[in-house]
Amino acid sequence: MHKLFIAITISTLAVFTSVTMSQNSTSSPYTRYGLGYMNNDGFGLNKAMGGTGFALRSNSNINPLNPASYSAIDSMSHIFEFGFMGQVGQLSDGTSSQVDYDVNISELAMAFPITNWMGFTAGIEPISLVGYEYSVSDLATDPVSGISYRFSGSGGITQAFAGVSVKPLKNLSLGVNAAYYFGSNIYYRSISFEDNPDYSSINTTEDINVGAIHPTFGIQYVQPIGRNYSLTLGGIYELETDLNATQTIETVRTVGGTSQIPTILEQRTNESIGMGIPESYGFGLALEKNNQFTITGDYYIQNWQNAEYYGRTDTLNQRTKISAGFEYVPNYLAQNYFQKVQYRLGTHYSNNYFKVNGEELVDFGISFGVGLPRRYSKTRFNIAFEYGWMGTSNRNLISENYAKLSINFSINSFWFIKRKFE
Repeated sequence: MHKLFIAITISTLAVFTSVTMSQNSTSSPYTRYGLGYMNNDGFGLNKAMGGTGFALRSNSNINPLNPASYSAIDSMSHIFEFGFMGQVGQLSDGTSSQVDYDVNISELAMAFPITNWMGFTAGIEPISLVGYEYSVSDLATDPVSGISYRFSGSGGITQAFAGVSVKPLKNLSLGVNAAYYFGSNIYYRSISFEDNPDYSSINTTEDINVGAIHPTFGIQYVQPIGRNYSLTLGGIYELETDLNATQTIETVRTVGGTSQIPTILEQRTNESIGMGIPESYGFGLALEKNNQFTITGDYYIQNWQNAEYYGRTDTLNQRTKISAGFEYVPNYLAQNYFQKVQYRLGTHYSNNYFKVNGEELVDFGISFGVGLPRRYSKTRFNIAFEYGWMGTSNRNLISENYAKLSINFSINSFWFIKRKFE
């Protein structure tokens, strides 16, 4: 049974890889900067609790935010998770607004115990998204012809990861993830004269490809408090990683109104450029009453100011994220279905890792969700809703309000149980 499960999972991961490369999408002008929108909110359990996870341990849900949590998986079970996320975003510059809709596959992973003191997890998920399209007209520079600037981008970076966690002591867990980052970001920009097609237009297409291994280390320590409570301390550390990025770029000038062959002004193919993922670290606390409620909080720092971006280390900022979450189960042993449901709340606050027009952007969101159990099983149907906002309409910038709906299936089944009746 478990060999068939692993075979099916590996096949699904291969299909998921090709799908994520072609279908992940977003519609935010701020994804033009850096590597795009960085996704580090975890899976279904984490998303409903503000993106927390450094100190969370679950035997029925995968927590990818701290690899030390994998040792919490039940010794006779395996978990298969996959999820989707839809987003509605409203962009406003203070005078006008537009609404965009996006749907993405958010994660796919499996987890199972190797021994009663060791757990294993493997999966794939997008870690950054790029998707934008907008134009700007400049009549002040040339009021006769009207210069039009157009910008668009698409793509993102995906991670395929595998991790293991061990319990060298009863209350101590250590873990490590090895992730392979791959993908490409494609940027397009053009300059044209809308009112005079006889003028030349200039079009630039840039393709950035990455491929690198990025490790994450985790630790969790559980301290019992009396008979019913426990306090978990968790921490993670991510090494600074060179993304081995290459750039292919082509700039073409086209003379409007003629049949001339476009002139190539610049062309480079697969040239190495300096881009990296920064050193990062975080820690969290979680207070839990057995099978009833959990209160948790995380603090996370990404040192982007030390990471290379186009060969420089002075273009990005340090990013700090603070998040908190709460989960409550009225009575997991009750006959009443709704008393066994996991009710979750969360919030997060972070600054972005880049500035626009000298303005530091912040991202704030609140979330809530439920974990709906299947009867007589630890299988969960996780739903999370998040509302938040990012950016500002000051200094000719754009404010972005968003609403996200995440749907996650956490399928949990048992191994090694010998049937008494055939």
